[in-house]
Amino acid sequence: FSPYAKVTNQEIIQFMYNYDVNYLNPPSYVAGSPSHVYDYNKVADWAQVAVKWAVGKSVLTAGNLNPTTVGIRGDIALYLHRMLTL
Repeated sequence: FSPYAKVTNQEIIQFMYNYDVNYLNPPSYVAGSPSHVYDYNKVADWAQVAVKWAVGKSVLTAGNLNPTTVGIRGDIALYLHRMLTL
């Protein structure tokens, strides 16, 4: 646990997935095709289900996730907006 560490894009998606499946009632899990995430092969094993959830929920759209890159505020705001409004 590193509270001051930078957070990667795949970790952000994992946080959002955990919130959905653990705190929303009912959870809104719908798996999407990872083929929409062009760099899905770089996503860590522990984040693959969360990325499929994000695609199925339209939090992620077609393109690159850059899973190990540090997340930027604009992307995080966009992901949260999509999660909460779609």
